[in-house]
Amino acid sequence: MIIDVYGDTFRLLDHFVYYTTVKHSHRFADAMWYDTRGFPCRAEHLEKLLDEARTADPDRRRRCDHCGHVV
Repeated sequence: MIIDVYGDTFRLLDHFVYYTTVKHSHRFADAMWYDTRGFPCRAEHLEKLLDEARTADPDRRRRCDHCGHVV
């Protein structure tokens, strides 16, 4: 699955991952009515995927047909 996220949306996602993987992430889980035991695991998985996307080899990523930016 490819999700095109950039600019302020990417920054929001980056902040979300940061704050949901720190010591008090259970507060986010409570606020979202989410399973407090499963939430940190899913947040860490999202963090790993975000790191992989950030460090992906640019030659292996494809470009948008409309504007040319990397997706």
